[in-house]
Amino acid sequence: MKHIILIEDRIERQKQYLNDNSIERLRTIPNLNMPQSSECRRYIETINDDRMNDLNDFNLIIIHRSSLNQKGLLALSGYCKEQQKDLILFSGANSQLTYHNDNFQSLSINSKDFYSESLIDFLYGYSTGKVDNLLELIYHENWMLGYLIKYRQLSKTLETEKSLENKILIEEKLNQIQKITGIEKEKINNEINQIIARI
Repeated sequence: MKHIILIEDRIERQKQYLNDNSIERLRTIPNLNMPQSSECRRYIETINDDRMNDLNDFNLIIIHRSSLNQKGLLALSGYCKEQQKDLILFSGANSQLTYHNDNFQSLSINSKDFYSESLIDFLYGYSTGKVDNLLELIYHENWMLGYLIKYRQLSKTLETEKSLENKILIEEKLNQIQKITGIEKEKINNEINQIIARI
């Protein structure tokens, strides 16, 4: 079992995006801690003061990005990288989704996309060890398809690329995609076909 903390300083936002039934289901997810009011403020204050000990027991840290100051944001990212903890930052100010998988998984997402109906299934799957990749929150079981198609396109570009500098950049991107997906390059076309057949 994996442990999750969801730090939301604007609890009314959950009610804005989720119905009462979904909020009730959210509260029943095993190993999900959702600190309220003063406890929530305490977590935010300790993160902003670069004190992370309260987060040691959690595998996934989810927090409203705007609740953190710049020091807290940098400290939290550094802590997650050092401790290899997954991190989701959500905010209404996020206009696009960004995902990184360099020593730790980090997902930055708009609040509306975060508080979707798939959130409950994602958190339940993560807490029970059935979900590993944060992109499954958005793309569900098909999260790999975009990466694999991009890998195939970059591979074809690499074959015809003349510039050594560009070849190195393309190879770095290919290596990053392989790291994210965990699929050997010989099996990528087969995996693409299997995913498309499931859709």
